[in-house]
Amino acid sequence: MNSNTALLIVVTVSLLIGGYMMGWFDFLKPERQPYVKPDVEEVIYTQDVSEGEPLRPRDACQTLCLEKLSQGVDLSDGPCLSNSITEDWACDVAHSPREEVDGDPNNQCSEYGKTASHFIEVDPECAYIREK
Repeated sequence: MNSNTALLIVVTVSLLIGGYMMGWFDFLKPERQPYVKPDVEEVIYTQDVSEGEPLRPRDACQTLCLEKLSQGVDLSDGPCLSNSITEDWACDVAHSPREEVDGDPNNQCSEYGKTASHFIEVDPECAYIREK
């Protein structure tokens, strides 16, 4: 094998590994399957179907947030996206640093402290802020 062939193999393998690490091949993975409660319009992600593992609340919250953004929903007021994004977790939009609108009870998840013991906060662009 000459040096040109070896170099070509190294570059090709590097591109394939780098592409996989960067998520260029995500189109090959099956889509996550949402479960929609019949009596509620909230989407609850139960698991990542492609991996067969439970979906982390943080991932579910960011996914729902991105879906809302793609639907043109205005998240600038910091609304509650879901009172039950996964079992025992709520998903809320907030600002970092916090703004006055974040303290408005109308923008907070009403089930936090009741049916949801934990929450995830993302900013209006769906970047993770914190969880509790």
